[in-house]
Amino acid sequence: MPIRSVSPRCPRPPRSLRLLSALGLSALALATAHAQTFAPERARELERPLRYAPDAGDFVIENGGEFFNRPLYGTNTAFRVDGGDRPEWSLYLPGRGGNLRLGVVAADGSVRWLHDAARIVTRYRPGALRHEITDPALGSDCVLTIDSIPCASAEGLLVRVEARGLASPVTLGWAYGGASGKRGVRGGDIGTEKVPIGQYFRFSPENAADQSFEIATDATFVLRARPGLLAGATFPRSALAVVDADAWASPFAAVVTRAGSPPARGPLSRAPRRSS
Repeated sequence: MPIRSVSPRCPRPPRSLRLLSALGLSALALATAHAQTFAPERARELERPLRYAPDAGDFVIENGGEFFNRPLYGTNTAFRVDGGDRPEWSLYLPGRGGNLRLGVVAADGSVRWLHDAARIVTRYRPGALRHEITDPALGSDCVLTIDSIPCASAEGLLVRVEARGLASPVTLGWAYGGASGKRGVRGGDIGTEKVPIGQYFRFSPENAADQSFEIATDATFVLRARPGLLAGATFPRSALAVVDADAWASPFAAVVTRAGSPPARGPLSRAPRRSS
């Protein structure tokens, strides 16, 4: 039996479909003409510098200006730690769990906060942050490395500080406080507030109200706050002290004034006001 090739007859599209097709072609032509006319101007508007560069599996930036833009997650809960380009951390429990910052303390109690250091190289890697810091307050050949990582089996943060090339001893101080438990408009989601996250999650005396610290002799402490009890531990030879939340910018000067002598060598902590 012979086999014939039969060309199928395509039905003629309805008038409405033909009209839509014509409109579509007109819109496409208009969009193409528009793109050809305005693309160079828009390209200049959309150009942005490359802020973070990949390096050996890390996202790296030098002297970045952002705070709290790099979340660190540990346990499979809503807890997180927000680090950033600058070495300061905000704990989210959920709800505000306090801010932590580090600095180099002089004999008179003045402090050079490490987030203000002359050069900060930040490495954001899977589950961790590293800050490599150089500053005249540390000496010309010193590199201070700060590694921060969330705990794997508990809701917490571990911070390790290592100095290389340190010519003479320095006093490392840290300040922590402000665990108000406030959650924000959408449970603390990053980028949902009316102000930038670097401003929203920064410390304020209001977030330290109605809280109290209990300091032990073994350089551990407990913070009693609205979200619950928060415990911390530092170097065994640390000198811990509690100062008013209004002295957040320069807490060590308040301790020196109160004690009448400079702080001992080693970290000196700072915490917000006790509850009245």
